[in-house]
Amino acid sequence: MPRKKKTNGRTIVLVLILFAIIAIAGIGFYGLKMGWFLGIISVTINQDIIDQLETAKDQTGTECSITFSRNIVNIGDSVSVTLKDGKNTQCGIFYKFDDNPWVFETFITTNSAGYYSESRVVDVAAGTYTFAAICGECVTNQASLIVNPTTTTTTIPTTTTTTIPTWDVGDVVSSESGSGAMPASGGLGFEFHDLINFEVVPGGPRRLGARIYTIFDYVDQDMCYGMVQQEGMEWMFTDSDSVEWHVVDGFPQAHSVNLCPLNWNGINLWFLDFWKTQNIVGCEILYEWNVEIYVCE
Repeated sequence: MPRKKKTNGRTIVLVLILFAIIAIAGIGFYGLKMGWFLGIISVTINQDIIDQLETAKDQTGTECSITFSRNIVNIGDSVSVTLKDGKNTQCGIFYKFDDNPWVFETFITTNSAGYYSESRVVDVAAGTYTFAAICGECVTNQASLIVNPTTTTTTIPTTTTTTIPTWDVGDVVSSESGSGAMPASGGLGFEFHDLINFEVVPGGPRRLGARIYTIFDYVDQDMCYGMVQQEGMEWMFTDSDSVEWHVVDGFPQAHSVNLCPLNWNGINLWFLDFWKTQNIVGCEILYEWNVEIYVCE
C-alpha cells in the first residue's frame, strides 16, 4: 500500500515563518517612520521625514524644542543652539537653506537633564537656515537662523597701542540686564560678548564668577492655569564648558545665585537661556534678569 505523505507539519512551519517575516517588516516600517533607527542606519530623507519636519513649523507646547541664542547673525558671530527633550535621548538634526530641500546635519544625544547645548562660530553662506530635530516620536519646532550678507568696508590703517587690563578680585568684567514679555512659544537667550576683554592666563590667579538674578510674573493670572498645571519658566546658565545653573519654576518667583568659580576658556562664550514651560495659549509672562560677571578669586 502506498505511504501517505505527511505535509501538515511542514505547512505549519511555513505559515509560522511567513507570519514572522510580515511582523518583522511591519515593526521595521513603523520604527523607520518613528525614527527609532536614526542612529544606526544612514539617513535617507523620505517623504515621511519631510512631512514630520514641515509639520514642525506649526508645533507649540511639545515636549521637545530647539532654540538659538540669536536668530539674526553675521558671518563670524558666535551663536548657541539648545535642544530640549527627554534625558539621554538621541535626536537627528535637519536643516534647509532658503527654499532648498531638507538636509540631514548630525546626530546628538541629550544629557541626563534632557538638554543639549553647543556654540559655533558662523561660517556659512548668507541666507535663511531653518532647523528642526526628530527625537524618537517627538518632533521639535522649526527654528530659523538668518545669516546676513558680508559688507565690505574700507579703513585707513592707524597705529594703535593695545593695553591689556589688569584685574583684581571683585572687579566687574560685564554687567547685562534684560526685561520684557515672553514670546507665545520658543525661548530667549543672551550671549556675554564682553568676556573677550578678560585675558585668559592658563594657571593664572584670576577666576571669573557670575551673580545671577531672575524673576517673572503673569500679566493676567487667571489666563495662566492649564488643564494640569499653571504656566512656568525654565532658566539655564552655561559657561564655556557646561550648564552651571538650571532651574524650573512652576509659578512666579525670583532667584538670586552666585556661581564661583566658572570656566572661561577664551573661545566659547557664556549665555543665559530661558523659556516658558507650558506655552499656555493666552498666558502672557513678563520677565526680568541681570547677570554680573566678576573676578571672584
